[in-house]
Amino acid sequence: MIQAKTCPQCGRLYEKPHNYSPKQWRQRIFCSQLCWGASIRIPPADRLMALTHPEPNTGCWLYAGAENGRGYGLIGIDGRQVKAHRFSWEHHHGPIPAGMHVLHKCDVRLCVNPDHLFLGTNYDNVQDKIAKGRAGTIRGSKCGQSVLTEELVLIIRADARSAPQLAAVLGVSPSAIRACRNGQNWRHV
Repeated sequence: MIQAKTCPQCGRLYEKPHNYSPKQWRQRIFCSQLCWGASIRIPPADRLMALTHPEPNTGCWLYAGAENGRGYGLIGIDGRQVKAHRFSWEHHHGPIPAGMHVLHKCDVRLCVNPDHLFLGTNYDNVQDKIAKGRAGTIRGSKCGQSVLTEELVLIIRADARSAPQLAAVLGVSPSAIRACRNGQNWRHV
């Protein structure tokens, strides 16, 4: 692990304090409170660029400032925290229309490169997530509460017995049997 960093405010090289945990050291940006205080008086666009490091292999501009719990960069503007990629979009392209999201082409949450960002609706965001395989949809027998399996659903659909009869055998409700048969549930099978 890197044991020394360069302060983006004063340019001084500073070492890891002995009492810092690895997480505290990763999150520390400035060498002192004085430099941190001076940094918040710097215009936000200059602060964003001072805390951004280009990634040569991908073209991403990685933001090295504060992060939220989901891995997105945060920058303080007028006493509030704003996502760094949203601020980068506004700085380079102008205001974000109401109801629009700023999405990443590169899928790197800390990237603030305006060429890697695009605007989209919530629907666009969800479709982008699905297309890139990040949806994490849990279906069928992979769901922990599922009583049926994909094989049982195929048997249910082929079985000629009534829903109440089949439900008694399988230990589920008749409505679950009907939902399997009419395609309300288990559509992926």
